[in-house]
Amino acid sequence: MLGKTYSKILFIGEGWGKLSNSKVYWSYEIKDRIDDAWFISAEASPAIYPSEINSLDIIFDENKGFIKLDYSFNNGIQITLKKIDDSIFGETEKILSRIKKPRNRYINEAIEYYNRLQKRLLLEKRLRTESELVKNDSMKVLKEFEEVDYVD
Repeated sequence: MLGKTYSKILFIGEGWGKLSNSKVYWSYEIKDRIDDAWFISAEASPAIYPSEINSLDIIFDENKGFIKLDYSFNNGIQITLKKIDDSIFGETEKILSRIKKPRNRYINEAIEYYNRLQKRLLLEKRLRTESELVKNDSMKVLKEFEEVDYVD
């Protein structure tokens, strides 16, 4: 199965702008398999713009479904979709129904908050490390000051 390739044609109907009523040629390749997870790469080439190739990397687990999708458009835009644990997703949905906030906004705010927290923790760790490095010198200077005879 590894290395096997597949080809499919996707017909795009009305409502997709310039791509409406056109075909997209897909080619898939199975890159790897680890336990129940399949690693698949794909390329999409629209019939009306054959040089504008988009790519897709997929991790699919036989028990959990899609774990990750990385879609790269020919213009440099990238979309990444990752599976959230079912229990976390369920809890998030309950909270969202009560606070009336869009899921995307909530997730972005949660990631922003977590990033700030992690930056603080990294700074704290760095300050501890640097403080430990100068501790001996500071103690030495303090001891020298204590030994100085001050005259009135």
